[in-house]
Amino acid sequence: MSHYAEDFIQSVRDKVGPTGNVIGAVSGGVDSTVAAVLMNKAIGHRFHAILVDNGCLRKDEATMVLRRLRDDCGIDLHCVDASERFLALLKGVTDPEQKRKIIGATFIDVFQEEADRIERDVGKCEFLLQGTLYPDVIESVSYKGPSATIKTHHNVGGLPATMKLKLIEPLRELFKDEVRELGIALGLDEMSVWYVMFCCKLCIKLSPSFQVLQLTLHHYFFPSKILHKPIHQEASFPWSWPCHQDSR
Repeated sequence: MSHYAEDFIQSVRDKVGPTGNVIGAVSGGVDSTVAAVLMNKAIGHRFHAILVDNGCLRKDEATMVLRRLRDDCGIDLHCVDASERFLALLKGVTDPEQKRKIIGATFIDVFQEEADRIERDVGKCEFLLQGTLYPDVIESVSYKGPSATIKTHHNVGGLPATMKLKLIEPLRELFKDEVRELGIALGLDEMSVWYVMFCCKLCIKLSPSFQVLQLTLHHYFFPSKILHKPIHQEASFPWSWPCHQDSR
């Protein structure tokens, strides 16, 4: 996996150039964390990592993710609170596919706004880093052969056709176990290798009739501190059930 990292670092340096900036979608889950560490190694301070709060984070999760990514992974991560924006757009929507497209489009809108700000402040920013995995791709679109859409992932099929940012997806052909292997090879701590985010899954599961109640229960009864134990050690923790639930 070390060769995989070296190849990506060289390729992204060639693509972005010596002065270009990259904005990164970083939730704190293993996929986006590994992608962020790779990008940080490639271009350093020209990588701008953004955690978007979509209103479905666990209690204190944004603070804990910011601290872990900054202190343990060396990522200069910043949080953008877009919670009211996401929840307003999802209000009354019941179809899961429509929700995924709304989530994907809204994320891109937020990242484009942040990229515009970065361009004004420090220079050209035309690339977006995502921790997209191979299963995300093959479930969302036909890839390397004919296949049916299983469900649209917000970071693949949910992306708007009008987006201006160019994608960089270093993990696009890897499975989750390979990403964790890569994370270990990069020297990530155990929490970063095993941490699971499911805020987008909750957005899709929200019932229009009980949105406030569901978010309140999620916020206080599944706090980040409880789920801050590596998931492979959590078999006896009933609070870890949301991490294992499919969002379909």
